[in-house]
Amino acid sequence: MGLKDILKRSRVFVNLRYSQPVIKLFFLLKPKVRKKIQNQRLYYLQFLRKLKAGDHLAFDIGANEGFVSEIFLDLKIKVVAVEPDPRNIAILYRRFSRNNLFNLYPAAAGSQPETGKFYLQKSGTAFSTLNPKWKQLIERGNYRFHSSYDAQMLEVNVIMVDELIRKNGSPSFVKIDVEGYESHVIKGISQKIPLLVFEANLPEFIDETFACIEHLRQIDDNILFNYSASFSFGLATFVGYHDFKNVLRSVKDRSVDIICVMSNYTDYYSRAPQENVELFF
Repeated sequence: MGLKDILKRSRVFVNLRYSQPVIKLFFLLKPKVRKKIQNQRLYYLQFLRKLKAGDHLAFDIGANEGFVSEIFLDLKIKVVAVEPDPRNIAILYRRFSRNNLFNLYPAAAGSQPETGKFYLQKSGTAFSTLNPKWKQLIERGNYRFHSSYDAQMLEVNVIMVDELIRKNGSPSFVKIDVEGYESHVIKGISQKIPLLVFEANLPEFIDETFACIEHLRQIDDNILFNYSASFSFGLATFVGYHDFKNVLRSVKDRSVDIICVMSNYTDYYSRAPQENVELFF
């Protein structure tokens, strides 16, 4: 392990690197990263600006370094974050442990409560995963990315979204980004969620993405779908399950967000779902 890798996993380094002044300096020196984080923030704000007045809860499944959680917290939305990677856990505690709206589960999410095998990316944490298919694709180098993994895997606790709801209440928003493990997380959901966004990696995970939307349709037959790539909507209108399944087959983007709106949306948001994206948001 090189010095860079050792530093990335050092608690002292993490505490310094993720202090607010150093984060601001990092963004100043890295304008492309700053722009991406700014665009991500605007993307999520267009969902959240229609929340009704009152207390709200968001689930950040696969919280990584916490930049999506930060958006929720800035809006005074209570956050339940789920993250199994030890380095990311240290970063999240460093950034948000003093915020009483932030509740971190140092675990993975999945289809049932169990212990899972977690593969750690050697040079960082962006591609760490519970999915051996994801690991193999990245290690072979015939995917969008190429990286290697530690020889030993971690044993991590796995919790279901249903259990998070039982313990914390019903969320207004759920974001899922778990490096190829999304279908397992969504299998752990059995109740309506007004607004849910999950990552889909295409075409390698097209079958898993179909499984996700089918499971969500079983929860709510009136569910509507759209997708976004690079924070831009792919469809001018939200569509039902069968139409969206056909849309997915023709999507050329490699990484997209699948946006799911269920029929209890208006219990949490002030504007009823509309077909037109601009009216919806």
